[in-house]
Amino acid sequence: MRAVGMELLVTLLLSFILAHPAASQTLSCTKKMKLRDIIATSDLLEASDSLGELVKCLKIAVAKDKTSSQLWRRLSSAVVRYDAVEALRLIEDGLAAVEQANAPGSVGLWAMKAEFLDKLGSDEQAEAAYKETRALLPQSDLTCYNLGFFYMTRNRYDEALAAFLEAAKLNPRSGRNAEAVGAVYFGNGMEEEALPWMRKAVELSPDEPNARMNLANALGKLEKSNEAVQAYMNVLRLDPTNEDAACKYAYFSIQNPPHAVHDGKYRKMFVDSSEALREINPLSDEEAAKMIRDDQIDILVDLMGYTHGAREGLLAMKPGRVQLGFKGYMSTTGGDFLSHLVSDAVSVPPELAVFYSEKQLQLGMLFSSSTHAINHPEMLSSSLISRKEAGLPDKMFIFACFNTLYKITPTLFLAWLKILKNVPKRFQIPSPFAVDSSQCPLVARRTGRREGTLMQLCTRKRRLKEEALVVMVVVVVVEEDEEEEEDEDSSKVPLEKHLQVKANADLFLDTPMYNAHSTAADALWAGVPVLTLAREKMAARVGASLALSLHMPELIVRNMEEYVSVATLLARRRRKLQRIREKLLRMRKDNKVLACAGGSDRR
Repeated sequence: MRAVGMELLVTLLLSFILAHPAASQTLSCTKKMKLRDIIATSDLLEASDSLGELVKCLKIAVAKDKTSSQLWRRLSSAVVRYDAVEALRLIEDGLAAVEQANAPGSVGLWAMKAEFLDKLGSDEQAEAAYKETRALLPQSDLTCYNLGFFYMTRNRYDEALAAFLEAAKLNPRSGRNAEAVGAVYFGNGMEEEALPWMRKAVELSPDEPNARMNLANALGKLEKSNEAVQAYMNVLRLDPTNEDAACKYAYFSIQNPPHAVHDGKYRKMFVDSSEALREINPLSDEEAAKMIRDDQIDILVDLMGYTHGAREGLLAMKPGRVQLGFKGYMSTTGGDFLSHLVSDAVSVPPELAVFYSEKQLQLGMLFSSSTHAINHPEMLSSSLISRKEAGLPDKMFIFACFNTLYKITPTLFLAWLKILKNVPKRFQIPSPFAVDSSQCPLVARRTGRREGTLMQLCTRKRRLKEEALVVMVVVVVVEEDEEEEEDEDSSKVPLEKHLQVKANADLFLDTPMYNAHSTAADALWAGVPVLTLAREKMAARVGASLALSLHMPELIVRNMEEYVSVATLLARRRRKLQRIREKLLRMRKDNKVLACAGGSDRR
């Protein structure tokens, strides 16, 4: 009855102290107190985190009972919080006293001594202490586990594996032991051997997030993608706050309209669907890298490469655990700061992948994507801008190229002239000269950074016969900053209208040196076939990727001679072109590349 009354008193006092922390300042121990009362007071002091008085009480307690291993362990655990060396000395004093009296509890003191020596970096002494603990309790799987963990943290994997296997043999129902064996195998690149042990760990400890996390990592390493995803989902179901299972990824880009992170609808879409938006423009590379590291980004996706405004110096600091390139720069960086490049088997075939410093993360269909089905569903309608409304003669065959001027080489322009020459019709080609944009509905403008240079391109106004051929060359609008955008006049054509104007072209002639990327996707979504020539560079193979994603290999040619001959053939044989166009209209509707919910760049 008396013992029960003491427990009740301690409980009541503890509740009072936790509610009134200042009360603990009045608690203290004296040598005149009975050991039982000293222990009760130390319990209260420990609960109130009064470290100084707690150590004082426990020292008085061990002086009264030097053979109590429990008191020595409590005293050492308190002292180690501010003096590890002193705590180790106390453990050794306790061991000497307990073993001299042949009292029980020396195993616990040896285990604590091994732990303290381990933390102090005294490897030889720590190993000896772990082995002594193991010798005192040879049938304990815990002593085997502790010895194995010591070996594993010293990269002594063979010895660690032996100790963990012994622990698993002594206690085959321990999920911790099975997990440890799997961890050693996994750490040595032996994923196949690790997998059954990790499955066993999950079976024995189904509510342990770490066991499930290790299983997910092993499945991922073995490229068992579906199982790995399910395993990670199981971790999150068990522990929704587990940041290791929830991969953090970030996109790195500048605001380059109408880029996917522009201050328009694409930026709004990214902001709405992201947990955070970090503005790094005013930060130095070092400051930005620190911010990314502090955010613990697992995958940093670079959308810039070596393009204008890129910050490869930041990427060289490798602030992301994994850094990969995507879309913005269609080539290798030649550096080691991007581990992977998102591509596909057409844009970067295996025989060319050896020339890339990045490993290829290849997607099944097409590495790129567009949002046309979501953002421009009106293109599926029959009520589009007519040729007449666009200022184009109704019965002319129109070759088109909407790429920026730097993609048009002299060699390509000569090929275009050959195409027109091969078609026995009169033709008209564009010439760069200053025009009144209000008199030219197909004008496109690019504002450059150099003193705001304005370039305009348009067809000359000449009298044309019905059978004449027209080539449109249109430069997609790319504004550099908001101030210039505010000064822009009303002649700028919105993308929605621009797509409808494009739909009036008969055939898009791609640029082999640097293919149309999103511009080609625009044309295809508008129902215009894109004739493309694949070269060696990734940037010169995007058109082929797009064509094959639509199951239209007939739009890909192998060389410049074939480029000229196929374009000529399609201009002469309208029915053949019409069949190609009808196929495109069928294929575009359900094409996942054009219907992706992600953003798109404007290259």
